[in-house]
Amino acid sequence: MAIRLDKAFGGGAETWYRLQAAFDLAQAMKEANKSKVKRVSEAA
Repeated sequence: MAIRLDKAFGGGAETWYRLQAAFDLAQAMKEANKSKVKRVSEAA
């Protein structure tokens, strides 16, 4: 998709890819508090 956006609008496929990745991460962070995953403690 990033390549298609680059061909249509310019700006570079990498830029479009990073924008989508940043958006996806922001959406996942909004849902992070709903996760019941607990931190793994370090082995002694």
